[in-house]
Amino acid sequence: MQIVYYSWVYNDMNMLDFPKAKGIVVSGDIHGEFTKLVYKCCVQYGMTDTVVIVAGDCGFGFENHF
Repeated sequence: MQIVYYSWVYNDMNMLDFPKAKGIVVSGDIHGEFTKLVYKCCVQYGMTDTVVIVAGDCGFGFENHF
C-alpha cells in the first residue's frame, strides 16, 4: 500500500494534503490503546482510506529506560 500525500508551506505552516483519503479522524488520549482505536475505526465504523491523527496521550515516549 502506498500512501500518497503532498506537502507545501503556506504562511509559515506546513500543510499536508491526502487526496485519496475519504475521511479524517482526530482522537484525543488513547493511552496506548491502538488496538481499540483501529477496531473502532475499521471494524465498528467500517472506515477505509482514512487519516487518523492522535492529538493526545498516545501512551509511549515517556518511559524511563534507566
